[in-house]
Amino acid sequence: MFNLKQSLINYITTKNTDYAIEINGKWGAGKTHYIKEFMIEQEEPMKEENKKFIYLSCNGIQTIEDFQTRLLNNIVLNDNALKKGLGKTYDYFNKYADLFDNKSEIALRFIGNVLNETNKYDVNNESEYRFILVLDDLERKSDKLSSKDLFGFISSYCLDSYHMKVIFIANEERITNVDKEFDLIKEKIIFNTFSFEHCNEDIFKEIIENRFESHTYQILDIDWLKSAFTTLTKGNNTNLRTILFIISSFRNLIDKLDKKNGNDSEQIYKMILCNLIIVSINYKNGTLKRVEELELIYSQKMVFLNMPNKDSTAGRILNKYTDCDFIIRNHIYFSRAISDLVINGYLDSKTYNKEIDHYLVKENLQESTPEQNAMEILNRFRNHTEEEVREAQNILYNSLTYVDTNTIQICNLLYQFQEMKLYFLENKSPLKKIIVALQSKKYNPKYFKISKYELEITFTTYFESMKDQAEYDEFRSLMYQNFIESNHIDIINKIKKIIKEPFDKIYTSISASDLSDINLIQVINDTPVFLEAILYHPSKSDYFNFLIKKNSGYFSNTSVPSESLHSIDKLLKNINITQNFANLDGIDKYKIKEFKNTVKNKKQEIIFNMDSNELES
Repeated sequence: MFNLKQSLINYITTKNTDYAIEINGKWGAGKTHYIKEFMIEQEEPMKEENKKFIYLSCNGIQTIEDFQTRLLNNIVLNDNALKKGLGKTYDYFNKYADLFDNKSEIALRFIGNVLNETNKYDVNNESEYRFILVLDDLERKSDKLSSKDLFGFISSYCLDSYHMKVIFIANEERITNVDKEFDLIKEKIIFNTFSFEHCNEDIFKEIIENRFESHTYQILDIDWLKSAFTTLTKGNNTNLRTILFIISSFRNLIDKLDKKNGNDSEQIYKMILCNLIIVSINYKNGTLKRVEELELIYSQKMVFLNMPNKDSTAGRILNKYTDCDFIIRNHIYFSRAISDLVINGYLDSKTYNKEIDHYLVKENLQESTPEQNAMEILNRFRNHTEEEVREAQNILYNSLTYVDTNTIQICNLLYQFQEMKLYFLENKSPLKKIIVALQSKKYNPKYFKISKYELEITFTTYFESMKDQAEYDEFRSLMYQNFIESNHIDIINKIKKIIKEPFDKIYTSISASDLSDINLIQVINDTPVFLEAILYHPSKSDYFNFLIKKNSGYFSNTSVPSESLHSIDKLLKNINITQNFANLDGIDKYKIKEFKNTVKNKKQEIIFNMDSNELES
């Protein structure tokens, strides 16, 4: 890469060459960007020597005729004097060339004659040439056009007859996988192949300097911009398209900002850019696949410690940046709206600006509470004494009296200090404090208004590798219990609102995830709602059987509490099939009887298991 520019200049200025050269690199590495910038840079020097670049993409070219037509068009379009001299001849040729079977040969003669007649090109003088042909996307040509035919034409006409300079741009990985003869064929006309690595530093800096809007530099220092990109993309296979996507998205996000935050532009810009780089890079390389995978770290500043479970998505992402420069990492903050933009292509401006406001409050009131102060000390514990760290840990431990996103993260932070053997509070388990709060129903109901998948992230990201398995199991069980209770109330309320609607409307109004997060036992235990649904619903049979089907696997679980089965059994005994379900047909009545028998048999199974256990003991 260091000598590529000079190598290209040497090639296009050397006389009497009868060979082509190639730039080879992966998709998105910046090859096209690089060569186009080179063409612009060399345009004036080449013009002085009466030479011009022709850029032609091979994308979609299916036949030699197709290639020749594109080449002719580009030659004429790149030379105003030639177009003027041809007058209408060129238009007539394009219009009537299809009438001839050998239009390719006609086209070639036409090109040669035109060039000769204009006295700008002498086919007999091998020391002169006029055109530098850049053929991009070699790997994207149609399979119908063989490499042998294409290279044969370029060798015979472009190199030998018209002495053009030819520069191929390709991703050979994509060619050799499908064209086994490519290497043998290319050696006949390509003398040098230059390897183009991913987005080298010179291109990187040029893009940053030229692609950002000028007003950005009035707010963000150019050196900080370069440092942010270099630091946050380090160790990732970052290609040019990703960098351009980040810059384009950055412009979009800046345009959507509320104007009221103008005084805080610098810290907002830095936060947005850091967030965009991290999410974009990890999404493009496959580390991050879903917005929900970062659910527990949204609206939070980065915790600069190793995550206990490095296999979780959040853990893998956060661990990449634990050692990055403080000047950069101090601005790392995770916005759900930005993740949505990157992954789903949609920006919720309202949510986005709410998150910006939340970020500014946290930044501007960073030391307004003892807990925030303590978090800051632990995040930067290397700068503090053991006594200061112990006091900060104690403040945070005592704050674990109410469960929400913040306290779960505090618990995780303290647990990380336990892992590093830097937890200085003996016999004080953060997780036990959380368990007590959960047992006392001291939690924010909104915290549990999430999906099962998002709840699982809590465990896999923060607590799965805990050494105290019994404590972890109790915590997990209580979390699920509160999650189910919170969502159960929500779903029951939805049912109440639409209970008199036709069954198909109920089906579409309650999401599949809602229905899978609630089991039939809980619905049945909520007697008024269940009776209303079963006894008075116009489509009572469909509705009842749908609930049973959704929970068909529940009764295979031997851990069903006997008291739950007892309450179900009692309720079902009070349902008079003849009276309450008079309008049902025989099949529907059979299904209800079958369900009642299932409950009855399950009760007997549990009683039998209990008796067996007593005998064994």
